[in-house]
Amino acid sequence: MSKHKKTSIHDKKVQATTSRYKRDGWSVRADIPNYKRPKPIGKYNRIPDVVARKGKKTRVFEIETPRSMKTDRAQRSTFKKHAAKKLNTKFKVIVAKKPRKRKR
Repeated sequence: MSKHKKTSIHDKKVQATTSRYKRDGWSVRADIPNYKRPKPIGKYNRIPDVVARKGKKTRVFEIETPRSMKTDRAQRSTFKKHAAKKLNTKFKVIVAKKPRKRKR
């Protein structure tokens, strides 16, 4: 019997974000299997979901679900402060939502 691990909405959005930036020529690190993990940020060594670099530009992404938007405020604050201190670095939060079912 084959066991398949269901991919979460969060991980699908991380993969989609990673694929988009790789396709556009960015060097990407992501906190999902088969990618180099981003380096920890801040005194609590928080790991962002995606870090993309292209030339002198850096983008830090944290993918959240509606539930984690309520609980992960400190982590987002760490990433936002980190990006604000770095030249050519931007931080973005992306909320992963379940796809809506189509009406027939």
